[in-house]
Amino acid sequence: MDVLSILASQGIIGNSFSLCFSPNGKGRLIFGDKGTRNQKRTPLDLTIENEAHNVLIEDIVVNQNVFKHVGLTVFFDSGTTFTVLSDPAYTFIADNFNSLIKEPRRKQPSPRYFEYCYDLSQNQSSYWTPTLSLIMKGGQKFDVLFPTFHLHPGNSPFYCLAIIKDDNINIIGQNFMTGYNTVFDREKRIMGWKQSKCKGNQFNVTTSAWDAQASSLPIITRVMGLLFYYFLCT
Repeated sequence: MDVLSILASQGIIGNSFSLCFSPNGKGRLIFGDKGTRNQKRTPLDLTIENEAHNVLIEDIVVNQNVFKHVGLTVFFDSGTTFTVLSDPAYTFIADNFNSLIKEPRRKQPSPRYFEYCYDLSQNQSSYWTPTLSLIMKGGQKFDVLFPTFHLHPGNSPFYCLAIIKDDNINIIGQNFMTGYNTVFDREKRIMGWKQSKCKGNQFNVTTSAWDAQASSLPIITRVMGLLFYYFLCT
């Protein structure tokens, strides 16, 4: 986020940004986005060493089964495709997920790193999965809208629980963020989220300092600012 830091330090935009991923694989990055008043939110812990965006998960819910006081710190990372979790969170989700699935567990080799995959019939176009929710610090609920991925190799379609197990790392990847406009407000130290189709101008960018600051900025910074101002506000 070096560009964001430069623009924020010059007062061009607020020190925040949003990410929005739609189910079709397209995404959107907006510098300066503060989100909306009715978005859900949780405290954001910024790691100074690598500027990681960490939040605390208090509880995990799979359907009606609750893992209370899990106390899991996770890093929201759009550069990671799939979510990565360690035990005991991983096993709680996987075991409960597996116990509720109706399709048979896949016997053929599954994609590497994914332990829980299930076979679909050739003509099956949809399937049911348990609900998965993360209760964040402060009590707000982050519903995972797309906990699985679906593949069609030849005549053997199947789907998998889209979580990778790791001994130490806990990352909420792009797949769990899909369907949300997720805001990282580094000034107020909060992460906000709201369901979104990632279309239109559904964002809130503060650029009020631009006119007052622009004339005194170096030329390269002014050019960068104009480009991002156009990108954000058109």
